[in-house]
Amino acid sequence: RVLLEFPEDDVAMYNVALCYDALNEPESSIDYFKQFIDGNPYNELAWYHLGITYGKLKKYEKAIESLEYSLLVDEHFTAAYYEIARMYERQEAFEKAVATYQRSFEYDEPTGYIYYKLGHCYLQMNKNKQAMRYLKRAVREDVELDEAYLEMAAIDVVDGKIQEALYNLNKALELDPENPDYLFTA
Repeated sequence: RVLLEFPEDDVAMYNVALCYDALNEPESSIDYFKQFIDGNPYNELAWYHLGITYGKLKKYEKAIESLEYSLLVDEHFTAAYYEIARMYERQEAFEKAVATYQRSFEYDEPTGYIYYKLGHCYLQMNKNKQAMRYLKRAVREDVELDEAYLEMAAIDVVDGKIQEALYNLNKALELDPENPDYLFTA
């Protein structure tokens, strides 16, 4: 009802998406957002949430298409870039994911987490040197990114740098001592 009266109410839009998610009704969510978009085609959040829902259903091409429409409405909407990159990652299209993350830098300062995601993508492409460069940037930006330390440890092991690997693994364990992946690796 709120969105019928105030279609630009971002909080209401997020709450509608949250409710559909809590109800675990992705098909109803898609129907709602499509209908909403029919009357409000320039609402980037509606396109964004439609894309997120398609992604949850593993309909990645439709997700990317919807998210790109949100960028046509507002090219500065960085959350859409991040979600598009995630959809590419899920399809193992890591080069496209990297390009999308980097494209977001035109509109927003990169965060430690985005540097981590770039490092992760390069690692998946077996480009360890580039991966390490971004992972190091990630922990400079956010010293509590335990995932970045674990991935740096993996690269260090491959490179035969056992002391560095132990340091990075211990740092990851220090930040998240209950993580079973870290405990198993140790």
